[in-house]
Amino acid sequence: MLVFAKENKRPCNGKRGTDSLTLVTHTKNAQLQVATSVYSEIASLPEARKQRVLNIRQRLKEGTYDLDKYLDASLSKVLNELRK
Repeated sequence: MLVFAKENKRPCNGKRGTDSLTLVTHTKNAQLQVATSVYSEIASLPEARKQRVLNIRQRLKEGTYDLDKYLDASLSKVLNELRK
C-alpha cells in the first residue's frame, strides 16, 4: 500500500523522484494500454460477435446487464470444457 505524506504529496516509500503526478500518469497510461488492447481484440472479432460484445459493454455501463446470471453460465461452460 502506498501512503502519501500530507505536506508534499509524495509517497512515503523511500524512493526519490516519484510524486503523485507521476503515479497518476503511470496509472492513466496503464489504463489506456488495457483499453487499447481490449479494443484491438474487439476489432479482430467477426462482425456479429463484435456487435454482441459492444452491446454487452453498453448494457454493463447502463446497469441493465444481469452480470451474475451470465457470469454463472459462462463459468459453467468453461468448467465443463476443462473437465473434458
